[in-house]
Amino acid sequence: MISGRGNPAPMRWIKKTHADLFFQDGMKDEVVPHAGLVALIDAAPGDPRVRWYDTGHGMSRAAFDDQVAWQAKELAR
Repeated sequence: MISGRGNPAPMRWIKKTHADLFFQDGMKDEVVPHAGLVALIDAAPGDPRVRWYDTGHGMSRAAFDDQVAWQAKELAR
C-alpha cells in the first residue's frame, strides 16, 4: 500500500486482511497527515513491512523499485 489515509473505510479493510502487507510512505507527505499513515500501519494485523522514504506524497524511484522487488518475492512463494 503506497500512502493511505487512516480513515474508517481503509482501516476496516486493513484490519480484516489475511494478506502480507507492505506499507510505503513519504516522511514529508503534504497530502496525508503522518498520524493517518501511522494509524493505518498500526491497524494492520501481523507484522507488516513498513518503509519510509524521504519524499512527499509522490513516491521516489527507490519506492517503486522496492515495491517491484517485494511483489516478485511474494509471487515466488
